[in-house]
Amino acid sequence: MCGFIVIKALKGKIDIPSFEAGLRTLERRGPDGVGTWMSQEEDIIMGHTRLSIIDLAGGAQPIANEDKTLWSVVNGEFYEHDRILNDLASRQHILRSRSDSEMLVHLYEDLGLNCFEILRGEFAFTLWDATRQRVFAARDRFGIKPIYYAIHADKLYIASEIKAILAAGVPAQWDEKSLYDSFHIMVRQNCSIFKGIQPIPPGHYLLADERGVRVQAYWDAQFSSNNQSEALCTQKMTDLLTQAIHIRTRADVPIACYLSGGVDSASVLGIASSLLAKKITAFTISFDHVDFDERAKAEEMARFAGVDFHPIHVTDRDFADKFESAVSLSEMFVFNSHAPARYILSEKVSKAGFKVVLGGEGGDEVFAGYEFLQKALQNQAQKSSLLDLGRRIFAFPDSKERRIFGTSPLLAMILRIIGLPDHLATYLHDKVFTMKDLLAPEFEKQFKYYDPYFLFLKQFPFRSLRGKERFRQLLYFWLKSAFVNYVLAGERLDMANGVELRLPFLDHRLFEFASQVPGKLLYKNGINKYLLRKIAKPYVTENIRRGDKKPFIGPSAMRLDSPLYQLFQDTLRSQEAKNIAFIDWQALQSFLDKTSLLSEKEREKYDPLFFMLSSFVILQKHYRISQS
Repeated sequence: MCGFIVIKALKGKIDIPSFEAGLRTLERRGPDGVGTWMSQEEDIIMGHTRLSIIDLAGGAQPIANEDKTLWSVVNGEFYEHDRILNDLASRQHILRSRSDSEMLVHLYEDLGLNCFEILRGEFAFTLWDATRQRVFAARDRFGIKPIYYAIHADKLYIASEIKAILAAGVPAQWDEKSLYDSFHIMVRQNCSIFKGIQPIPPGHYLLADERGVRVQAYWDAQFSSNNQSEALCTQKMTDLLTQAIHIRTRADVPIACYLSGGVDSASVLGIASSLLAKKITAFTISFDHVDFDERAKAEEMARFAGVDFHPIHVTDRDFADKFESAVSLSEMFVFNSHAPARYILSEKVSKAGFKVVLGGEGGDEVFAGYEFLQKALQNQAQKSSLLDLGRRIFAFPDSKERRIFGTSPLLAMILRIIGLPDHLATYLHDKVFTMKDLLAPEFEKQFKYYDPYFLFLKQFPFRSLRGKERFRQLLYFWLKSAFVNYVLAGERLDMANGVELRLPFLDHRLFEFASQVPGKLLYKNGINKYLLRKIAKPYVTENIRRGDKKPFIGPSAMRLDSPLYQLFQDTLRSQEAKNIAFIDWQALQSFLDKTSLLSEKEREKYDPLFFMLSSFVILQKHYRISQS
């Protein structure tokens, strides 16, 4: 919906030009208006860029309560706001608008930090409580909306994106530990690759007052299994999903839908179109390569739902042209073509006149659709004897396992216990350890006794996971890592084009009930996402309902004549690449020479590495990042 930046001077006063520089970087998130407020003491300032969706005329921010002792800036959506605003008005709160964002200051007046009991949606916000001299900032339960903070030169910075914090005066430096973590496909939830700049984790809030700055959880995924029948679970999940979709269609502007050939986005489109009198428009990205193109299934679904269909054809040239912009806007490395594809898609949606889009992200999390979760679901009834477990743990390791053990004995032990599929072990070996071979020796030497997997796992409450089904344990770790840092990271690419994505599957009430559904209803008779496919029957085509899942990625960039491959080569052989201190320049050039001699099929396994390495070069160039 918007972007914001808040700066609180812990000593002295605000530097207004620095604040304004930070605010300007967020104009793409909110092209419809800019608002600021600063305290009389000039020790706190708030800025907001607005994407007008609800109460187009009256929803400008920052927003204050009646006596102006509370001020807030909000990004995202609070749902069911009409009912809640009416309730607030009945309790003598004076409302100046019908904007959902105005809920926050009044709910905080009544409930304080317990306002999360009411808040439902996709949001990030910062609130200033002048009476308590307290900054209160928070992020939604799944991390759909981004929010970062930093403390530098006696100032607290909070913003929707890292680029705003950098522009406002925090120096751009690589965080070496986070880099090393990312090379191992492992990012801790309270870190970014920029030193000193941290995300507020999903389901957490930040408080800053005379006691200092602290971050605490207000919500976390909780798992259990109920004994309700299939019929009752199906009915309850249908009701919750329908409600989650319905409340996300509330907008004072037209609504569109991202549509693939999968059951998740098709279910959202089908149910939404059945609820609305006005016609929805569906946008589908289409590729030259038949193995990745889902246009035919998406078009069939659009006809079935009776909606307007807009395919967006993307070529290899388009990927190359948009890659640098997509990486710099993402503020993180990417390892496939998802980022440029998403950027192109949202750009076309915006040009077509849409600000709000429904999407299917979260369906695999709610209904355990990923392959690694299906394997755990299939095996959950199989009981291993202590002898079998001992054989797995103490069997002589192969070469791949020895390399994993050398980096993380804990990870090697866990992978043996859960029975890592061969293709995942190969993926770890080919991607992680090829990357490690390209690291500069001096950089690698710092982490001789550093175990990124141990530190990642150390963050979490194992007591609450003890005794839970294996697929739910795996889902928990997925939600805390790749899901928020990869799947949901497309938010910045959408918002760079002034498009807000709403995700019904990530309604927390839907998720909380789904977290109790028996595993046998999520994978049944060899059918993944069994319960969703049953719910979706009236709303989607049989071809989609029975179809396999495809991830949203584009074709490989490893053809020698691909414009993206040529861009990678130019980028990784550039002077900027040579200046990256954590990469061994000579090893990188040898790697590029060697892979250019391989067949296209052999090169494909290095596709993620080319994306990742090129991302670091682009980020360093764009943000002028220094080695710490």
